[in-house]
Amino acid sequence: MKKLFSLILAALMLLIAVSCGYAELTGGWTPSESPEITEERQVLFSKAFAGLVGVSYVPVAYLGSQVVAGTNHCFLAQATVIYPDAQPSYVLIYLYENFRGEVEIMNIADLDVSAFCTYGAVDREFAAFKTAGFISYDLFVITRMNYGSDHKVTSVTGHYERIVISEEDDEPEIAPNSETTYQLAPDFTANMPDNLYIDYSMVPVSDLYEWYIDCYIGREDYDGHELVFTSDQTEEDTAQVDFWFVTTRIELNENNEIRYMEWYYVPWA
Repeated sequence: MKKLFSLILAALMLLIAVSCGYAELTGGWTPSESPEITEERQVLFSKAFAGLVGVSYVPVAYLGSQVVAGTNHCFLAQATVIYPDAQPSYVLIYLYENFRGEVEIMNIADLDVSAFCTYGAVDREFAAFKTAGFISYDLFVITRMNYGSDHKVTSVTGHYERIVISEEDDEPEIAPNSETTYQLAPDFTANMPDNLYIDYSMVPVSDLYEWYIDCYIGREDYDGHELVFTSDQTEEDTAQVDFWFVTTRIELNENNEIRYMEWYYVPWA
């Protein structure tokens, strides 16, 4: 019960942050006085998902509303892909209800539970790129892994990005002049997904080359060739590319080497 309360509280904090940070843009969200899924709210939720197949969504808490030309609603829900032994995840679901009582799905956003469940976790100081105008870009997007004949990755090249929230969608914004190559520290570790499907788990990783093959290409489809990087291709080149990019957060040591890396899900990835 305490875990569920913490999850609801974390989701409410996100909603309040949106309301405070974008009140002028959106008209402001009002957090719900009670998260209870009443019969009325259940009917509202069910209308939006009538006929949906493939994924089961169960409302857990009602977080808040926003008055527009009608009403926007925000639910915390549990999502489960419909297949044997599928593991559930949590999502924020935004619904729009018009004056006729018709309901449609506005957006379904993944909720990173691990970002809030930090008991016993190591405090991380993730690197960020700051412009002269004090704009902070907190995501490091790897575009190339640099390695030797043994395929052991010794450094990574990439640039910094941040998530920009608009009325239509979330979009990446690249930090100008932020391309950087970082060496990996001798004690380098990473926390990365074991696959690219919805039921992925985060696993410890020390060998980025082997991890990329297993996660992105698939061991059964890999023939031993060296990875082909997008950064090596021209816009006109139609060659098959293996490596596109990997969005991460990184922690640096005193020598400006990456000692810890953490995969970061972005909707455009």
